Amino acid sequence: SYAGSLTAAGQEVVWYNNVPVWTMSYGGGMHWCHRQETLAQKCYAFLKTVLRHGKLGVSFQPRGPGSHPSFPWSYDCTWSGTIDDFRGREVIHNHDISQHPIFFHEFFGGVIVHKPS
Repeated sequence: SYAGSLTAAGQEVVWYNNVPVWTMSYGGGMHWCHRQETLAQKCYAFLKTVLRHGKLGVSFQPRGPGSHPSFPWSYDCTWSGTIDDFRGREVIHNHDISQHPIFFHEFFGGVIVHKPS
């Protein structure tokens, strides 16, 4: 689930047998000088497209692929860690507008460790 537009936050939770076992949280949004609702809508449409283009054969990819160019848009994602414990950052550029990122998300997550009953 996620909420927001110009700034946004979200969380994904994977459940197994009615028990949450993995989570990822993220937050960020449009860079302060590009906070325009129309641009945000286009940016999120591009992000949703990118997130459907993960790389096959990659053992763990918490968000989108490492990069996805589609001029004038481009997406870059870097992360460290494993599925158990990770953190990273994704950015979107629109090269017609700026050489700097217009959007970002910081994210982190991993396996949920439950207290013994």
